[in-house]
Amino acid sequence: MEKTTRKEQILASARRVFARCGYHETTVSHIIEESGIARGTFYLYFESKRDILNEILEEITKSVKSVIVRIDPAKDVFGQLRANIVKVLSIFQRDADVPKILLNGAVGLDKGFDNQLNLFYRDIASIIKDSLDLGVSMDIVRKLDTNLISYASLGVIKEIVYHQTVTGNLEVEADSVIDELLSFVLRGILK
Repeated sequence: MEKTTRKEQILASARRVFARCGYHETTVSHIIEESGIARGTFYLYFESKRDILNEILEEITKSVKSVIVRIDPAKDVFGQLRANIVKVLSIFQRDADVPKILLNGAVGLDKGFDNQLNLFYRDIASIIKDSLDLGVSMDIVRKLDTNLISYASLGVIKEIVYHQTVTGNLEVEADSVIDELLSFVLRGILK
């Protein structure tokens, strides 16, 4: 098997096992078994399960960055914002294992895992902050604490994705979620 294909196979297997068993309960042996490879083959590509988690988080960050398009204030701003949110949420819908890994990990059990997850969320909040800063400079977003609002926005999105994909407690059509999110972010809750 080609080297990049084998690495992708191992990553896909690890995603499934992390989602099914949780990061902390997963062992390298579980990933090897799921991949159908020899232990030596695993170690040709990765040093540990944490190494795999790093790669998964990097891939998600790159995917999020790649789908966000700069807003053109001369065009329909709301429509462009909506399109960006649709593209970002579709990343999590395409691979249902990813939200389970990110949102269902037992934080506090492993400092290294916590640090990796915190760095990932910091990167995503930074993407949101940069977008808000750009919106302020373009005069399409009011002056606000973009750092605080970036984390608040991330928190709202995390909770929705968590309850849609992990717990199953939130059964709402994707379009409805996006429209309500935009309405909430753009208009708040007051009449």
